[in-house]
Amino acid sequence: MNAVLVVVVVLLVGLGLVVGGTGAGKGILTRLLAAAYALGPFYTIAIDMKGGQGLGAGRGLYDHYASEPEAIVHAALVWEEARNYRMRRLAAAGLEAWSPNPQCGPGIVLVADETFRLTLDNDPVTPLLAPVIPVIVAGAAQGRSSGCGIVAITQTP
Repeated sequence: MNAVLVVVVVLLVGLGLVVGGTGAGKGILTRLLAAAYALGPFYTIAIDMKGGQGLGAGRGLYDHYASEPEAIVHAALVWEEARNYRMRRLAAAGLEAWSPNPQCGPGIVLVADETFRLTLDNDPVTPLLAPVIPVIVAGAAQGRSSGCGIVAITQTP
């Protein structure tokens, strides 16, 4: 029930944030969210910036899963292009915003685990993930109206 509520909240505001220390239950909550998304009209893209240690246990719950830097960047860019295409399609149809109906298509959710890695100075993976930052920023600003949500998961907000 709570996971479904969070799913609804993510699509209403376009963003979700899951924060907690090691063992706090972020992984369990994230798997519950993924299962809830699977019940509704949603396509999920998961990017695991800790190389499979975070979302890896539930990778089969996502429509697309990436855990290596190159694949993560590709998955984020696919989500961005889907968002841009959706915005063009809605505008062409004269619709101001996405709604869960066949005319608008499924919601698209980017689940990004260990987002703190995007900001680390001493992590050799951070520069490889740099193209993901503008995707998340633009998605946070424009995602809701196009039915494209973001769920960021981190230990370090």
